[in-house]
Amino acid sequence: MPCQKNQKPSSTVPSREMSPFPDFWLPVFWKNQFRTTIELPTREKYPQVQGSTAIITGSNTGLGFEASKQLLSLGLSHLVMGVRSLKKGKVAAEKLRTIAPSTRIDVWQLDMQSYDSIQAFAKRCDTELSRIDFVILNAGLSPSKFELVPGTGHEVGIQVNHLSTALLTILLIPILKTKTSGYGPPRLTAVNSLTAHLCKFPNKDERPLLASFDDPKITPWDSQERYGVSKLLNQLFLVRLCEKFNPDDVIINMVDPGLTKGTHLGGHHELGGVAGALAGAFFAICGRPVDRGAASYTNAVYGHGKESHGCFLMSCEIAPLAGWFYTHGDVLVDQVWNETVEELDFVGIKDIVSDQSFTFITQTPLKKSKESQRLVRSRARSSSARKDQIQVKSWMLNQKETRMTLQVPDGTIPGRVGTNFSLLDFPEPLQAYMENDIFRFDQVYFHSIMFSVEAYFDILLGRDYGSLAHFHFLKTLRLLQARINNPTDPKSISDATIMVVVILGLAAEMIGDRTAAENHAAGMARIVDLRGGLEMLRFDNPRLPAKVCRVDLGLALRFGCKPVFFDKDISWNPYLSSQGLLRRKKKPANTSHDMEPFLKTLDPRLSNVYRDLEEFAKLSNIAGQTGRKLQPNIFSEAMVSILYRLLALSPESASENAFRLGMMTFAASIFFRWRDMKQRQAYLDDEFKDSLVKLSKSSVQPPNIVLLWLLMIWRTNSVQDGCDEAIEGWFLEVMDGLGIVC
Repeated sequence: MPCQKNQKPSSTVPSREMSPFPDFWLPVFWKNQFRTTIELPTREKYPQVQGSTAIITGSNTGLGFEASKQLLSLGLSHLVMGVRSLKKGKVAAEKLRTIAPSTRIDVWQLDMQSYDSIQAFAKRCDTELSRIDFVILNAGLSPSKFELVPGTGHEVGIQVNHLSTALLTILLIPILKTKTSGYGPPRLTAVNSLTAHLCKFPNKDERPLLASFDDPKITPWDSQERYGVSKLLNQLFLVRLCEKFNPDDVIINMVDPGLTKGTHLGGHHELGGVAGALAGAFFAICGRPVDRGAASYTNAVYGHGKESHGCFLMSCEIAPLAGWFYTHGDVLVDQVWNETVEELDFVGIKDIVSDQSFTFITQTPLKKSKESQRLVRSRARSSSARKDQIQVKSWMLNQKETRMTLQVPDGTIPGRVGTNFSLLDFPEPLQAYMENDIFRFDQVYFHSIMFSVEAYFDILLGRDYGSLAHFHFLKTLRLLQARINNPTDPKSISDATIMVVVILGLAAEMIGDRTAAENHAAGMARIVDLRGGLEMLRFDNPRLPAKVCRVDLGLALRFGCKPVFFDKDISWNPYLSSQGLLRRKKKPANTSHDMEPFLKTLDPRLSNVYRDLEEFAKLSNIAGQTGRKLQPNIFSEAMVSILYRLLALSPESASENAFRLGMMTFAASIFFRWRDMKQRQAYLDDEFKDSLVKLSKSSVQPPNIVLLWLLMIWRTNSVQDGCDEAIEGWFLEVMDGLGIVC
């Protein structure tokens, strides 16, 4: 559709939250080149241009020159042309002055193959310009042959289209923020391309990534492929960069002018023979006129507002990012960002751009204040006002424990939900409220659930992180960020918001992303603190504290992180075993009598935890044998009370430490098992194995019955890639010592 006067943005949905382009690109190309009309800019459409100051790089030829002509005709008062050749730039400037004789046009040297030239150009912008309204980073190239830049050692296409463009962008942003005219935030538009979506990117897994482009033996040369991937790298970099700057300070976006005639960018003018003729014919037939391509620059600068920050624009509309962002975004964005920052850190880039990941806790304004405390009181009410309403006590809340019994299932209970994604509980009965509010009206929760489901099946089926999972993940982050950035919104610390963070934390744990999981856990702890602590969560949702603790415990067992909750003042008294839960129930045969002598030699705290774990196992066995079900709070309370106590202990003796880690492994196999998935608790597994190795070499060992229990746990829960021969041999010796024949 044409770009029309006063046209509203085609979409308020950011590029990163859109569904990706289809892999089959022809319909997109056809629509972009033949079904879309880009109208030429006029003073009426873009009054903001009048009296403004602009910087346009690569403006002596092609699209840059044409865009300069159009902007001068719209009333631009000062144009700075960044060009590699001053001679060619001055010739172009003379032509431009015939269009606007009274306009100031400066020609400054800018060699995008030289870091020194880029820094000198940025310094002139800072010292010689009192005002900058917008910048168009148009300079780019599509080399037809492999060539390294002598000064940097990088392939010239990657150097100019990505690294140098990234450097100039970073240097200009703080300058733009100080040169604003007062007529809205300054704009910076980087020219990008749909070819970023089309590139094959065969070296995406090479490390280091950027250096792999510098050796054709690692990444074979292909001119069209290299142009597309250079634009992809810059797109991925700018997506991360835009997360670190507020659009109120500077609006940064990317624009694709489309396939355009007369720019010589495709390199076909350097080809000879039939190939050159065919390429020239393709551009002549499919390319849009250069003035229409240049018109998209003006639209990118002033045809969109803050909603275009971090977006990719095509045919005057906000469009999806390259497909690679949706399928490999987390890995590629991080890799491109980190390597680019390291490459350019000689200018102090880390001081210009704070190294913050886009996770919801990095920019949250949640702080303890009068306003937030009023919000807490309005959500949870004061502790003194609601104490008498608490009917169920629990270990988690560090209060007197209640007596819990087995529950006989009621045949009238409707269908149950959550068999795979209940996170830690048994499936919950389907209540009326589940069918409306939370999915229909809480978009953050909806997208987080969809993300967790898609990510689960991606992992279960052994496939790469899918575009649909990534789409819902980005939607979740964006919506969550907006919610918690508004501390006056009651939803910012609601149960649903906490559950979203729980889901994100569990997903990060599941895929092995420690940094993200720690960030989510820290943010979750801050929200819990604002709510008044775990005890305040229980009023409206009794199981929510356990779900929060599940994330905390998962980080401790998988990555070895220090627990956030229950790190002190833990109750060490027996919990489950002291409540008579098996009273009036037929008790199974006592299986612990052979271990009693050993238990009496242990630290009493450790033996108390073992008795609770044994009690829970007995309850579970009875439930399975009789067709009954445990109350869900028994499940969650056992998980939290057992594992936090074990994590807090650090026995010195080899026997006690192996016994502690064996109990943790056994408990984790019960409480942390994802259905149909072999999820390895890496830190716990390694610690348990090390403890067994040390125990095998110790002169003081526990009875064989204890060793058998520990080694059985190791064999059934910890071995992932075959048996450890030494431990397996020890296991056979213990069985032989007990007279067990296998």
